[in-house]
Amino acid sequence: MKKRLTAGLLAVCLLTGLTGCSSDQLTDQVTDKLLSSDDGIAFAVDKPVKDDSMTLTVRSITLSDAVYAPLTTDSEGAYTAYYTEDGTGKEQDADKDSVYLDCTADIKNTGDQALDLEDDLFFYAITGGKVYGDYMAFTESDGGAELADADTLDVGKTARVHYAIILPADVDANALDVAFMLPSAETVYRVAFPKLAVTDRSLPVGGAVKTNNGAMLTIESAKLVSSIDPVTSAGGDTSVQLMEGGNMVDVVLTIQNNSDTDLPLGTLFSGRMTMDSISRLGTPLLEADMDLQYTGSIPAGTSATAHLVFDADGMSRDLQATDSYYLYADGVYYPIVIEQ
Repeated sequence: MKKRLTAGLLAVCLLTGLTGCSSDQLTDQVTDKLLSSDDGIAFAVDKPVKDDSMTLTVRSITLSDAVYAPLTTDSEGAYTAYYTEDGTGKEQDADKDSVYLDCTADIKNTGDQALDLEDDLFFYAITGGKVYGDYMAFTESDGGAELADADTLDVGKTARVHYAIILPADVDANALDVAFMLPSAETVYRVAFPKLAVTDRSLPVGGAVKTNNGAMLTIESAKLVSSIDPVTSAGGDTSVQLMEGGNMVDVVLTIQNNSDTDLPLGTLFSGRMTMDSISRLGTPLLEADMDLQYTGSIPAGTSATAHLVFDADGMSRDLQATDSYYLYADGVYYPIVIEQ
């Protein structure tokens, strides 16, 4: 049995251009400040910063071909994605001359009035003597499987928000800075994009993550392969390869459901890889019913075997063990150590 393996691009897109653009806020004063000096307070992934109105914790900043929800409930394993459209139903960036800088952060309203998530917080990309400040803003919903236009955030509430800045596809990631400013402060938080990679909490073979909903995810193997093959009888004799050939990374996990409810695969974990500075999502597969399935649940009190698969389909080269691979669970990215 041969299947075409892809994370997929679910056709959920913006009509008539950008939503949440903030070009009117990108004043000459801010531009001059960002270009005249690389000064700013450094920020890091998972390290909160705050002012009188909010606490902001950056969770990830990536370059990719669209803005993706991190989890999926789709029957074919596709992820909800947003990209610009030309108003005729066609992707505006069909020629792939742009990439999206997806700045994802947890924001808690600690002030005394509602926050406008589109207009009260500003993210910028600085590269090549230019400042890019137009963005789309989305909040995660449905446990991370959907994205919705960012709106207001009530006092005391927390939201995970994606601020996506459109950049030229040939942007030099090694010469890219990311900056943001909080609502009630003039302080600029700024850091070079390459410094934002998550390097701690790595997961080697045997490494495990306990999730908030009661599952234990344990990595059994993580290898470069030409075919995804089951490791238990539940997967039958299914074999998955890319239609155009090429290698993949197969991360095999044991999932122990210690909760009292069934846990759906697509909302339990996912992953992403970074190759040549561009990120793309991985594909979870479950060994069940003598097959490898995009969807399914792990019944309460039982265990199952799953795969997190990364491929370079459509990319310029094959995958390498030295590329970066991450397991995503409960909003946290864990670097995966590939066996060599």
